[in-house]
Amino acid sequence: MKIEAGKFYRTAGGEKAEALRDIGERSQTFEVAVGDQEFYYDMHGAAPGLGQTFDLIAEWTDPAPDYNDGNWHAWTGGDCPVHPYSFVGVQHIGSMVETRRADAIDWDKAPFLFRVREAYQPPKVPLEFWAVQEGPVFVHTAHDTPGAILFREVLK
Repeated sequence: MKIEAGKFYRTAGGEKAEALRDIGERSQTFEVAVGDQEFYYDMHGAAPGLGQTFDLIAEWTDPAPDYNDGNWHAWTGGDCPVHPYSFVGVQHIGSMVETRRADAIDWDKAPFLFRVREAYQPPKVPLEFWAVQEGPVFVHTAHDTPGAILFREVLK
């Protein structure tokens, strides 16, 4: 991996490190900062500085935003960023806020603002209920009702 001054990299421990300046004359040697600590890094790995050793393993990429934070977010198009069963408030330019399930929103019809009003929480146990058939429909009933059938949700 080629290191460049002014860029950010991920350390083996997951920290964000900045390559501050190139101090090598013939080899790639950099002064690098992780938080308030500095160390030297060359093409052979990290050298101790201030008692620390770090290995740079990849260029830094910011983690994906947490859209379930309840804040408004600008959307410019793309795939749905939240669980399709979350309830989302959407406001297109010049329109009122509409709340819908995320899978009912055209995420490519941008730009718009959105915020998750109720994040989908998967059920912890399957839903179960007893019902008896009355004509073409099933009606919720007690388990000891003659002809009652147990319905159980299947969780994946």
